[in-house]
Amino acid sequence: MNPASSNIIITHGDLDGLTAAAILLDYIIQKDVGKPHIEIAQPYILQRFFKRFYYNRCNLWILDLALDENTWFKISPFIIEEDGREIVWIDHHRSTLVALSKYKSDKITLIFSLEKCTAELVEENFGNQTSNPSFYKTLAEIGSLSDKNLYLVTDKPLSRETKILEDSLLYLPSDIEFKKRLIEFWVNEQKILSEEITARARKARDKLRKLHKIFEGQVVFSTDLVEIIDLREINVRGYVGKIASERAESSNKITFVFFQPSLREIVLTMRVPSKIEFNVLEIVRKLVEKYRGAGGGHPKAASVRVPRMAFDQIFLELKKISMKINA
Repeated sequence: MNPASSNIIITHGDLDGLTAAAILLDYIIQKDVGKPHIEIAQPYILQRFFKRFYYNRCNLWILDLALDENTWFKISPFIIEEDGREIVWIDHHRSTLVALSKYKSDKITLIFSLEKCTAELVEENFGNQTSNPSFYKTLAEIGSLSDKNLYLVTDKPLSRETKILEDSLLYLPSDIEFKKRLIEFWVNEQKILSEEITARARKARDKLRKLHKIFEGQVVFSTDLVEIIDLREINVRGYVGKIASERAESSNKITFVFFQPSLREIVLTMRVPSKIEFNVLEIVRKLVEKYRGAGGGHPKAASVRVPRMAFDQIFLELKKISMKINA
């Protein structure tokens, strides 16, 4: 991409997306073409940003946002082949590769890997052209530890810093302004942690301890290697993935968690502990195909969004899968 025109970075709000955005922000600043505008997004609202920035024809950098067929149909009306805009999509979700292979656009440059997280991809492609390649390599390592849940294995380098950053984001999961400040802090100060970050992390841990007890009370199925938790009637949005990861690692059980973000949909979040080899993406693929849902992730950490009415059938399917795992 030619960074000579205005640039907008639209990134996922998890630690992989935020560290990736910081690396890219520094890279563009070093090009001396003006400071990019940053937005934090989820895949299901991506069309709002394509619509908002449609008329200013600025370059778009899309980071760590999984694309599927439904999202493509929502954003494609705002992708005009003849305008001067360039779009770079940097991602590691299989659904993005599938969608952009099927619905090709000359406007979109895809930087992709199934093995590497988004922060690693950004660092690999642009890190050497930042103001401090060594620092941003460290940030990319933190993004990778977070994305692959490796920070829960406490002997990993940077696990402590990654855990504190993860917790700071959880304190108020919808605090978009903090996430933007975090990106700016990394670029301006080139430090990993601050007093604000550690203070938020402490408060988040207090809340997490209480939520772990709630999770414990909502276990509806359990074997030696699997547990299923039903949180459809409890509001824990923003914390599900974190607690599921911690429960999976501490119990050494594959953990399935249902929660309900809206009246019409449920989300199934899945986590596999580091000592068990099991690919939950296969479950995601089957559920997306069967129930016309949307989902993605990694072999050990994935989620899928499906119609609410599918719960009973999916629950039975998970119990059957669980019995096979234990056999």
